[in-house]
Amino acid sequence: MSFIPVICLTSPPRVVPRSFTSVGAYPLLYLTESDSVLCADCAAQGDGDDPTATCGVNWEDPHLTCDECSERIESAYADDEDPS
Repeated sequence: MSFIPVICLTSPPRVVPRSFTSVGAYPLLYLTESDSVLCADCAAQGDGDDPTATCGVNWEDPHLTCDECSERIESAYADDEDPS
């Protein structure tokens, strides 16, 4: 998977991860240190064994899902449905 990272600064340190960027409302995904993909809700729950390392925008993967809860992570530009 390739994506352009988005800088996610938190101040104060315990801020709930956002689902979308503040500019452009692009859908965010979170990666753990072991490269698991998480949605914002699962990243907010945190896991001491595999902490969230970075976040980025899901630009074009319409089938990307959270490794924790299996919910689909919306894509910014990919078609959500197959053309008929």
